Amino acid sequence: MQSCYFDENKRIGEAGAALIKAVGIYSPGSFVRLTSNEIAVVVKRGLNTTMPKVAVLVNRQGMATGEPMLRDTSLAEYRIVGSVPQREVKVSHSLERLLPLTKGSASDRPW
Repeated sequence: MQSCYFDENKRIGEAGAALIKAVGIYSPGSFVRLTSNEIAVVVKRGLNTTMPKVAVLVNRQGMATGEPMLRDTSLAEYRIVGSVPQREVKVSHSLERLLPLTKGSASDRPW
């Protein structure tokens, strides 16, 4: 996303800024590590571009979770500390289990 955000002169590009605003820094489908040392997949953009909705796939001990667990990345214990390359995520996940987690609730609305 960083390469989209900045132009060839290292200035913020208008198109890149619009993309970041629409999708967020961590795009849906990308893997992230949380401060809890869990690995999660981004399921939806959050109210803030740096705090998306995520579902944990790998627990603190490195074991696959039976069911994806939603985490609130605005909380200190679940903040995102970085991206995780897909090749490092050794668990498979079901799109059918993740799709219901993308549905918004009333608390997700800014009004």
